[in-house]
Amino acid sequence: MGNKHDGLPEIKQLMRELLLNNEKMSGKELKENVEKTLKYVSRNIRTYQILKRNLLPEVQLLKTDVLEKPWSVVTLPDNSIDAQALPVVLKIWKMQTEAYFKKLEKEPKAKDGLLTIRQALWISRIYLVVKHETDFELDCLYELASTVALAEQLEKMRGGYNKIPEGWFGFWAVADIKLMSSKVIETGLFTPWLSKTSGKLPETT
Repeated sequence: MGNKHDGLPEIKQLMRELLLNNEKMSGKELKENVEKTLKYVSRNIRTYQILKRNLLPEVQLLKTDVLEKPWSVVTLPDNSIDAQALPVVLKIWKMQTEAYFKKLEKEPKAKDGLLTIRQALWISRIYLVVKHETDFELDCLYELASTVALAEQLEKMRGGYNKIPEGWFGFWAVADIKLMSSKVIETGLFTPWLSKTSGKLPETT
Protein backbone atom coordinates (compact mmCIF):
# COMPACT_ATOMS: atom_id res chain seq x y z
CA MET A 1 0.00 0.00 0.00
CA GLY A 2 2.34 2.68 -1.14
CA ASN A 3 3.41 2.65 -4.78
CA LYS A 4 2.94 5.92 -6.61
CA HIS A 5 0.08 4.60 -8.77
CA ASP A 6 -2.11 3.14 -6.02
CA GLY A 7 -4.11 6.29 -5.36
CA LEU A 8 -3.02 6.54 -1.73
CA PRO A 9 -2.02 10.25 -1.83
CA GLU A 10 -5.41 11.10 -3.32
CA ILE A 11 -7.21 8.98 -0.73
CA LYS A 12 -5.38 10.67 2.15
CA GLN A 13 -5.99 14.13 0.72
CA LEU A 14 -9.72 13.54 0.34
CA MET A 15 -9.89 11.98 3.81
CA ARG A 16 -8.24 15.08 5.31
CA GLU A 17 -10.97 17.22 3.79
CA LEU A 18 -13.73 14.90 4.98
CA LEU A 19 -12.33 14.67 8.50
CA LEU A 20 -11.93 18.44 8.72
CA ASN A 21 -15.68 18.69 8.15
CA ASN A 22 -16.58 15.71 10.35
CA GLU A 23 -13.92 13.86 12.29
CA LYS A 24 -16.48 11.35 13.60
CA MET A 25 -16.93 9.71 10.19
CA SER A 26 -16.56 5.93 10.42
CA GLY A 27 -14.28 3.82 8.25
CA LYS A 28 -17.33 2.69 6.30
CA GLU A 29 -18.52 6.27 5.70
CA LEU A 30 -15.03 7.36 4.65
CA LYS A 31 -14.79 4.45 2.21
CA GLU A 32 -18.17 5.29 0.67
CA ASN A 33 -17.36 8.99 0.27
CA VAL A 34 -13.81 8.50 -1.03
CA GLU A 35 -14.66 5.77 -3.51
CA LYS A 36 -17.68 7.69 -4.76
CA THR A 37 -15.26 10.43 -5.82
CA LEU A 38 -12.21 8.32 -6.70
CA LYS A 39 -13.94 5.65 -8.73
CA TYR A 40 -10.67 3.86 -9.56
CA VAL A 41 -9.98 3.20 -5.86
CA SER A 42 -11.11 0.10 -3.98
CA ARG A 43 -9.85 -0.50 -0.42
CA ASN A 44 -11.23 -2.43 2.51
CA ILE A 45 -12.77 -0.65 5.51
CA ARG A 46 -9.82 -1.61 7.71
CA THR A 47 -7.50 0.47 5.49
CA TYR A 48 -9.68 3.54 6.01
CA GLN A 49 -9.79 2.95 9.75
CA ILE A 50 -5.97 2.83 9.91
CA LEU A 51 -5.59 5.94 7.74
CA LYS A 52 -8.13 7.79 9.87
CA ARG A 53 -6.22 6.92 13.05
CA ASN A 54 -3.02 8.28 11.47
CA LEU A 55 -4.60 11.43 10.02
CA LEU A 56 -6.82 12.42 12.94
CA PRO A 57 -4.04 13.98 15.09
CA GLU A 58 -3.14 16.28 12.16
CA VAL A 59 -6.77 17.26 11.68
CA GLN A 60 -7.36 17.92 15.39
CA LEU A 61 -4.19 20.00 15.63
CA LEU A 62 -5.25 22.10 12.68
CA LYS A 63 -8.65 22.73 14.28
CA THR A 64 -6.92 24.31 17.29
CA ASP A 65 -5.48 26.98 14.98
CA VAL A 66 -6.60 30.41 16.19
CA LEU A 67 -7.89 31.17 12.68
CA GLU A 68 -10.47 28.40 13.07
CA LYS A 69 -12.11 30.13 16.02
CA PRO A 70 -15.42 31.98 15.44
CA TRP A 71 -15.06 35.48 13.99
CA SER A 72 -16.64 38.56 15.60
CA VAL A 73 -15.78 42.25 15.85
CA VAL A 74 -13.78 41.54 19.03
CA THR A 75 -11.27 39.58 16.93
CA LEU A 76 -10.44 42.63 14.77
CA PRO A 77 -7.48 43.91 16.84
CA ASP A 78 -5.55 40.70 16.14
CA ASN A 79 -6.96 40.02 12.66
CA SER A 80 -7.54 43.33 10.93
CA ILE A 81 -9.99 43.61 8.05
CA ASP A 82 -10.10 46.45 5.55
CA ALA A 83 -12.79 49.01 6.46
CA GLN A 84 -14.39 48.73 3.02
CA ALA A 85 -14.73 44.96 3.36
CA LEU A 86 -16.07 45.02 6.92
CA PRO A 87 -19.76 45.66 6.01
CA VAL A 88 -19.67 42.65 3.68
CA VAL A 89 -18.06 40.44 6.33
CA LEU A 90 -20.65 41.58 8.89
CA LYS A 91 -23.54 40.70 6.57
CA ILE A 92 -22.18 37.20 6.01
CA TRP A 93 -21.39 36.82 9.72
CA LYS A 94 -25.04 37.67 10.50
CA MET A 95 -26.33 35.18 7.91
CA GLN A 96 -24.10 32.37 9.18
CA THR A 97 -24.88 33.09 12.83
CA GLU A 98 -28.63 32.95 12.19
CA ALA A 99 -28.22 29.71 10.18
CA TYR A 100 -26.11 28.21 12.97
CA PHE A 101 -28.72 28.85 15.67
CA LYS A 102 -31.43 27.38 13.44
CA LYS A 103 -29.20 24.33 13.04
CA LEU A 104 -28.84 24.09 16.82
CA GLU A 105 -32.61 23.66 17.13
CA LYS A 106 -32.31 20.39 15.18
CA GLU A 107 -28.79 19.41 16.26
CA PRO A 108 -28.18 20.68 19.83
CA LYS A 109 -24.60 19.39 19.81
CA ALA A 110 -23.61 21.02 16.49
CA LYS A 111 -20.20 22.67 16.72
CA ASP A 112 -19.48 23.87 13.18
CA GLY A 113 -21.33 26.54 11.23
CA LEU A 114 -20.19 29.87 12.64
CA LEU A 115 -18.04 32.09 10.43
CA THR A 116 -14.39 31.47 11.26
CA ILE A 117 -11.62 34.06 11.39
CA ARG A 118 -9.93 32.40 8.42
CA GLN A 119 -13.12 32.57 6.35
CA ALA A 120 -13.70 36.21 7.30
CA LEU A 121 -10.15 37.11 6.26
CA TRP A 122 -10.63 35.45 2.88
CA ILE A 123 -13.98 37.18 2.37
CA SER A 124 -12.22 40.51 2.94
CA ARG A 125 -9.56 39.57 0.38
CA ILE A 126 -11.82 38.43 -2.46
CA TYR A 127 -15.10 40.31 -1.96
CA LEU A 128 -14.39 42.55 -4.95
CA VAL A 129 -14.31 39.49 -7.22
CA VAL A 130 -17.94 38.48 -6.62
CA LYS A 131 -21.11 40.57 -6.47
CA HIS A 132 -22.32 40.82 -2.89
CA GLU A 133 -25.62 42.69 -2.74
CA THR A 134 -28.31 40.00 -2.45
CA ASP A 135 -28.43 37.13 0.04
CA PHE A 136 -27.75 34.71 -2.81
CA GLU A 137 -24.68 36.64 -3.89
CA LEU A 138 -23.42 36.84 -0.30
CA ASP A 139 -23.92 33.09 0.08
CA CYS A 140 -21.90 32.47 -3.09
CA LEU A 141 -19.14 34.74 -1.79
CA TYR A 142 -19.14 32.81 1.49
CA GLU A 143 -18.89 29.47 -0.33
CA LEU A 144 -16.03 30.73 -2.50
CA ALA A 145 -14.11 32.10 0.50
CA SER A 146 -14.76 28.88 2.43
CA THR A 147 -13.36 26.81 -0.42
CA VAL A 148 -10.16 28.83 -0.51
CA ALA A 149 -9.92 28.76 3.30
CA LEU A 150 -10.23 24.98 3.28
CA ALA A 151 -7.56 24.71 0.60
CA GLU A 152 -5.29 26.84 2.77
CA GLN A 153 -5.92 24.52 5.73
CA LEU A 154 -5.10 21.43 3.68
CA GLU A 155 -1.94 22.99 2.27
CA LYS A 156 -0.82 23.89 5.78
CA MET A 157 -1.49 20.33 6.90
CA ARG A 158 0.77 19.07 4.13
CA GLY A 159 3.48 21.43 5.37
CA GLY A 160 3.45 23.54 2.21
CA TYR A 161 3.63 26.81 4.14
CA ASN A 162 2.80 28.20 7.55
CA LYS A 163 1.38 31.53 6.52
CA ILE A 164 0.43 33.25 3.28
CA PRO A 165 2.84 36.19 2.85
CA GLU A 166 1.27 39.65 3.01
CA GLY A 167 -0.15 40.81 -0.31
CA TRP A 168 0.08 37.36 -1.96
CA PHE A 169 -2.88 35.10 -2.69
CA GLY A 170 -0.86 31.94 -3.18
CA PHE A 171 -1.19 28.94 -5.43
CA TRP A 172 -4.16 27.38 -3.68
CA ALA A 173 -6.22 30.55 -3.70
CA VAL A 174 -5.83 30.93 -7.45
CA ALA A 175 -6.34 27.21 -8.07
CA ASP A 176 -9.57 27.06 -6.13
CA ILE A 177 -10.98 30.26 -7.58
CA LYS A 178 -10.35 28.80 -11.04
CA LEU A 179 -12.00 25.57 -9.90
CA MET A 180 -15.19 27.39 -8.91
CA SER A 181 -15.06 30.09 -11.59
CA SER A 182 -17.19 28.28 -14.17
CA LYS A 183 -20.03 27.91 -11.64
CA VAL A 184 -19.78 31.57 -10.63
CA ILE A 185 -19.58 32.77 -14.25
CA GLU A 186 -22.74 30.83 -15.12
CA THR A 187 -24.68 32.83 -12.55
CA GLY A 188 -23.11 36.12 -13.66
CA LEU A 189 -21.72 36.79 -10.21
CA PHE A 190 -18.24 37.94 -11.19
CA THR A 191 -18.10 41.72 -10.94
CA PRO A 192 -17.14 44.07 -13.79
CA TRP A 193 -14.14 44.97 -11.61
CA LEU A 194 -12.57 41.57 -12.32
CA SER A 195 -12.69 41.98 -16.10
CA LYS A 196 -11.30 45.51 -15.86
CA THR A 197 -8.26 44.17 -13.99
CA SER A 198 -7.66 41.37 -16.51
CA GLY A 199 -8.63 38.80 -13.93
CA LYS A 200 -5.98 39.86 -11.42
CA LEU A 201 -6.88 39.45 -7.78
CA PRO A 202 -6.64 42.38 -5.38
CA GLU A 203 -3.66 42.76 -3.10
CA THR A 204 -4.20 42.39 0.64
CA THR A 205 -3.31 45.35 2.80
